[in-house]
Amino acid sequence: MVRVIKKDHTREAFNIQKVVTAVNKSANRVLYTFTDDELKSICDHVEGYIRDHAMTDVQIWQMHNIVESALEAVRPEVAKSYRILKKCMESLKVLIRRAMHRFCAALLRWRAWQITRRK
Repeated sequence: MVRVIKKDHTREAFNIQKVVTAVNKSANRVLYTFTDDELKSICDHVEGYIRDHAMTDVQIWQMHNIVESALEAVRPEVAKSYRILKKCMESLKVLIRRAMHRFCAALLRWRAWQITRRK
């Protein structure tokens, strides 16, 4: 059984339907709809790569690269959309992390001010 190792190091059974969902989202961003044959080609590429390289554990970044490669072969403009979506998600995570850090720091300062004010 093939497992995908996520960024938080948890392992999840490989599910080709997640690949289909991801590539369809990227296709929708460029106003494209994959045909059944194109989706089959993408899935075959991904599953074939995993099988040919005898992979049992696949890091999520490897999976992204495999899917991106399959998209490049079928629809390069969708591959570009897929790359952009990944970059946007990473940027969003960084922004959220920074905002949470600033919020927590401000909350701690406010709480310290409250404590000192009571004395």
